[in-house]
Amino acid sequence: LTSRVEWLTNVYVELEAFCVQRSMAKAMALDDTNELSGWDSAVISDVEARAQGPMVQTSSCVGDVFFVAKTALEHAVAVQQPRAVEAIAQCVLEAFGEFVRVMGQQAVEKWADVASVQRRILVALNNLDLANVYLQKMVDEVRIRLNTEWARLPETDKTKGQNAIDSLSAISSKLLQAQQHSIDQLSSSLLKPCMRSILQHSYRDIKYVLSDEEFNDVQSDNLFQQRFNLRIRKLGHQLRPRLLPSTYTLVVDAMCACLVYDWERAIRQSKFNMLGGMMFEKDVRFVQLCLEQEAGGVLRAKFAKLVQMARVVAEPAETSVAGVDKDVRALLANRVDVQPN
Repeated sequence: LTSRVEWLTNVYVELEAFCVQRSMAKAMALDDTNELSGWDSAVISDVEARAQGPMVQTSSCVGDVFFVAKTALEHAVAVQQPRAVEAIAQCVLEAFGEFVRVMGQQAVEKWADVASVQRRILVALNNLDLANVYLQKMVDEVRIRLNTEWARLPETDKTKGQNAIDSLSAISSKLLQAQQHSIDQLSSSLLKPCMRSILQHSYRDIKYVLSDEEFNDVQSDNLFQQRFNLRIRKLGHQLRPRLLPSTYTLVVDAMCACLVYDWERAIRQSKFNMLGGMMFEKDVRFVQLCLEQEAGGVLRAKFAKLVQMARVVAEPAETSVAGVDKDVRALLANRVDVQPN
């Protein structure tokens, strides 16, 4: 009887593994990213979002592949053989490796128009984000089912089954790596050009060498802040409907990185006096607040270097050169009211 059970288990594992591989491959082949509604127009930083119908943010393959994986794992648990659960869990791991590869490929494929490129990258980002949620839910539910159905089995068997199910959590790190790769692709193709355009537009005719009268005028009518707020809201209104809330937060974080990099370079080429430095500090705080409102969280770490630079150029001339490092001292050379040592 034991040999017969072992033979049946082997046959089941082979059939289930074959079905998992074929079904997940079919789900990815039938992915409907190209047919999703609401993705006809490209994201552009200097235009208002056009009115359109509801946007479908994720494609069909995410739900399909997790349905296949969860069904196979539940079948394996029902067999009540640790070896079956271990084999199917390994099969699912390998199949998800292909899923991650396909999602990562979405971000690098060449398409005829900008809107298609953006759709492939943004939908892939949403898919990867949603996949991480589904993964944790699947692992938790299958583990609960195993503990319930294997209550009378030996503890050694239960431990083997639980370890096999828990091993699926390793997929999460692969999903996060693919997500970061897609974020990098999005930064290169969209976020860097958009944030650079926003910064250049906002800085038009702006200076940081100010008289008392000019400082008061800027206080009451800050063109930089007005322009930046208008452009970043336009960009946010286009991106937010295209992304899941958690994915949008990641994208805003990447937007900050792009902005801060260009802004630091621009500031090192700007001239200041103390009043201009004070206004620059206000501008940095304002931009940080705008982006934190978009992200729904704190971005202090992203702006730490800019805040430090702003504080230095805003200090009185007699104290601003004291106790600063070499990197910041180079910036002090841009202060027109500070004599170099």
